[in-house]
Amino acid sequence: MARITKPLTNTEVEKAKPKDKDYSLMDGQGLFLRVKANGKKFWLFNYYKPFSTPPKRTNLGIGAYPEISLAQARLIRDEWRALLAKNIDPKVHRQNIVDEEISKRENTFEAVAKKWREKKSLEVQPKTMEKNWARLENHLFSKIGNVAVSEITPKMVIKAVEPLKERGVGDTLHRVIRLLNEVLNFAVNMGLIEFNKCVNVSANFSTHTAENNPTIRPELLPEFLSDLDDSNSSIQVKILIKWQLLTMVRPREAVSVEWQEIDFAKKTWTIPAPKNERRQTFAYCSIISSSDHPSRKNKKYHRL
Repeated sequence: MARITKPLTNTEVEKAKPKDKDYSLMDGQGLFLRVKANGKKFWLFNYYKPFSTPPKRTNLGIGAYPEISLAQARLIRDEWRALLAKNIDPKVHRQNIVDEEISKRENTFEAVAKKWREKKSLEVQPKTMEKNWARLENHLFSKIGNVAVSEITPKMVIKAVEPLKERGVGDTLHRVIRLLNEVLNFAVNMGLIEFNKCVNVSANFSTHTAENNPTIRPELLPEFLSDLDDSNSSIQVKILIKWQLLTMVRPREAVSVEWQEIDFAKKTWTIPAPKNERRQTFAYCSIISSSDHPSRKNKKYHRL
């Protein structure tokens, strides 16, 4: 016949005195009070570890008395017994909770974004990374930078980017959301979260439609060039416009061209990396008359 353990009373726990050696007072169902020789008292839970072969008993600390009362110790014991009924080791369960809390503190959105930046910097140009990082700093870090990636919700993100919608900067808004999703997808691939809950956030905002700059249809180019030659524009303006037609580059790059960048024999222009983020070589065609061709022999070009 199994021995019946009489539950402890608050008085017994409070008045338990230290002895020469540590001793225990049993409360039942695995809970007991360990009274140390130095007078300190601790609650412990004794149980069989799930799936141990042969069955192995172990003790798991609950906490010190009187910080944890008899009633509180019993509640914790009952919670752990419920876990054991599902073959869940309470020690492992408790450690998982601790690990999860540590992960939340260490894996905030900003912290994960910094890890993402290390990887992404190898894939894009420095200026692109600088602009993207500035967008995260300006629009997200102050709002959700300290939030664990596992706790970021669509509602949280919508609230963070709402000011961009109110300001009418839809392009920036969608760029920021795209960057957020890149960071969260990175967190998924790192095993920090199971899935990205914010993947469809952009659907809450209308798509920004970019307006293209005015263009000239190809069949109108001859008339345009004729009008350009007859115009009162300075020679510098005329040459620059024709140079852009030849090369199809941005105005900033067109005005920064230098003689040593052009290979007249091959009819190519190599733009150095500092000007165009990465080194690029363009071929230009001879659609301008020889008198207007930008060569070293043409003195009016060379003087400019």
